[in-house]
Amino acid sequence: MHHQTIIIAAIVVIIVSLPFIICAGKAYQRKRESELLLIESESKYRALVEHAVDMFLVNEFDRDRMAFIEVNELVYRLLGYTRQELDTMSPIDLCVQDPLLIERYKLLLQQLDETGFVHYTTKLQSKDGRIIPVDANAKVIDLNGKRVVINILRDISESYATELALKESEERYRRLIELLPDSVAVYTDGQVAYLNDSGARMFGATSPQEILGMSLIDFVDPDFRALVVRRAHGILKNQIPSDPIEILLHRLDGSTFYGMVQSTPIVYRGKPSILVVVHDITKRKQTEQALKESEEQYRKMFELSPNAICLIDENGKIVFVNDKAVELFEADSYSSLVGVEKFDIIAPAFREESKARFQSIFSREYSGLTYENHFVTLQGHVFVAEVSVTCVQFDGELVALAHIQDISKRKEEEEQLQETNRWLKELSTIDGLTGISNRRHFEEMLKQEWTDSAEYATPCSVILFDIDYFKRFNDTYGHQGGDACLRNIASSIQTLMKRPDDVFARYGGEEFVILLPQTNANEALLLAERIEQLVTTLGIPHAASKVSDHVTVSIGVATMTAVPGLKRRDLIEQADRALYQAKLAGRNRIVMNDSNGQEACSTV
Repeated sequence: MHHQTIIIAAIVVIIVSLPFIICAGKAYQRKRESELLLIESESKYRALVEHAVDMFLVNEFDRDRMAFIEVNELVYRLLGYTRQELDTMSPIDLCVQDPLLIERYKLLLQQLDETGFVHYTTKLQSKDGRIIPVDANAKVIDLNGKRVVINILRDISESYATELALKESEERYRRLIELLPDSVAVYTDGQVAYLNDSGARMFGATSPQEILGMSLIDFVDPDFRALVVRRAHGILKNQIPSDPIEILLHRLDGSTFYGMVQSTPIVYRGKPSILVVVHDITKRKQTEQALKESEEQYRKMFELSPNAICLIDENGKIVFVNDKAVELFEADSYSSLVGVEKFDIIAPAFREESKARFQSIFSREYSGLTYENHFVTLQGHVFVAEVSVTCVQFDGELVALAHIQDISKRKEEEEQLQETNRWLKELSTIDGLTGISNRRHFEEMLKQEWTDSAEYATPCSVILFDIDYFKRFNDTYGHQGGDACLRNIASSIQTLMKRPDDVFARYGGEEFVILLPQTNANEALLLAERIEQLVTTLGIPHAASKVSDHVTVSIGVATMTAVPGLKRRDLIEQADRALYQAKLAGRNRIVMNDSNGQEACSTV
């Protein structure tokens, strides 16, 4: 044939089988009917390729040139080249040129020659200079005595752009953390796993690398270490943030400073960790000490303070404020704020809690207390502030000295950062199509549960299944129909997941996997049977299936207990082998393998 399209390559398989039928001595009329059917089939396949969402290219398998034999209409439309222009080009001419392109191209050709198949990603450049990232599969076949390569390329510009935007978002927040004046550190497995530049400077290092890998406890003064260890254990165990504390810290050179430490639990690089923010409060401590020396010094330093400062007597009356407090609480003048009840400038929902703190200050339960609170201005506007309170003498009376710093903007930024981190974590563990867990999350949980199985000698089961003849389903009902089928099955089976530690994930394509910790073979088989029954009950039509007129699944089940000599990958391989046996036995069935890889049971 003059034109050898990808579809004609598929038809060759049918043509090869026709002589066997013709040679059986059938009548001329039957031969003619077969030829007409072949022409009609070729026309259908050609139409399918021409309207496909992927680019199809067929090349001669000639390492020197790889001339194009045929391409579908989408290639012309996306790349903008004419047939005549493509006749003078090779596949490498369509790619974005870079110094390593030729070497990668040679390796791909070598792999094609050796294995007959290769999967790769690259960037194409259209005639008008537009860059198109693609995901591609290439396969070598024999067509009319010649080796040709069939390439199927999918435009992944949208997903590529999404990934790029995600990286840019991460970079923005990383820069934000690096610009913070406070020390920001991540504490993982007893070591400092991350530290920003401000933290390095705060602890006397020239760069964060000097401190990474060290124990955070090494920087805590011995008098506070027991407290810090207890709080760290509590944060990891209860997964709740701790209240801010003020402790004495040591720099690398042995000098000390006071820091206000705030900690919250996070997951960093897949591990439970603690985010620790240290604000150097040495100057504030020095200021408080200086204020004790003289009332005149108090007044001068009050007026110079960048924070709002209020003195409150034991009756809760404000007896002195600085100019910053007048501004922060939107008072008309100094006199309009002095004499106001302390609790009148605290948001109603936080007044009871504030009363307890206020009483503890005057009972000398704390030498100083730092916390966050919600305030309301004289004009009715609510804001969040960081409050540091201690007791001092003023005009011969004991009063509470309160430093109030508006942190509304900082809190908003922290919440945005937390929301972004939550969103990023969700993106990294959820399958975008079905909404269930993705393969990455499954692998992480399998690693954890395999460790538990080894420690407690408990069985761990895996159910691996996929939809029978799903490619035929896609060919019949289209990719949108296929996506809808995957979502329907995923959402239905999700209802069977009753235990919080069970993990139901999309393993790839039409393949799903279920991790069942502390589950023996009989329990796993029972769930597999329920899955098989549920999919059958859904009654999703599948006209192209060879085993049923509705969608069915083939299921492989494996159960193991982690013992020396076994790896968690062995469990997956046993389940995969069981799934293969189910398909080999005719699909639409369940096959279970025991820990030795032997077929233990098979159900239809």
